[in-house]
Amino acid sequence: KRAFPLGLTLIFNLVYFRADVFVLTLVRTTTEVGTYGLAYKFFEFPLTIPTFFANAIYPILLIRSKDKKLFVKTSIKAGLFLFGLSIITTTGLYLGAPLLKYIRNDFTPSIQILQLLSLSTPVFFISSLFMWIMITYGKNKALMIIYFIGMVFNIILCVLFIPTYGTIGAAIITLVSEVLVLILSGIYSLKLLRSK
Repeated sequence: KRAFPLGLTLIFNLVYFRADVFVLTLVRTTTEVGTYGLAYKFFEFPLTIPTFFANAIYPILLIRSKDKKLFVKTSIKAGLFLFGLSIITTTGLYLGAPLLKYIRNDFTPSIQILQLLSLSTPVFFISSLFMWIMITYGKNKALMIIYFIGMVFNIILCVLFIPTYGTIGAAIITLVSEVLVLILSGIYSLKLLRSK
């Protein structure tokens, strides 16, 4: 029962993570869907990094949550580490995107999309930390609401803009939606860290 909101959070996250591809499939050409899908495969692979990092650091966060000052210090260090890592990852994806054309010339249209998607990498890395801060303090219901809002927001943007702007619109919507989740989870996490 206590874990149910967290399970829903992961479902909402998955839905809004895939909504753009679903809408693209319905309203755009197969070529565009393939172009976006290829870029997305390269983009989503590094997004496992903050998940693995959070899984590793979670037991430490749990232990240190009893000492607020120590917890804040640990969270700041983790945040700085993830941000630094995200900048390296973003740079690698952005500068490495043109290499796609050397794998196969048909992959050239995916270059710009991958570069746009790569710009949202720091946002995904930091929002992952905020997610685990909230989980540490048992704020699963609040987290569920945040990701529900993010999902609904993402779906609305996809339906409104992807038919007109296609893959470029989808890439920008990915960034905007995750920024919303970052802001909402960040505000909530900062309140938790500031409370006595």
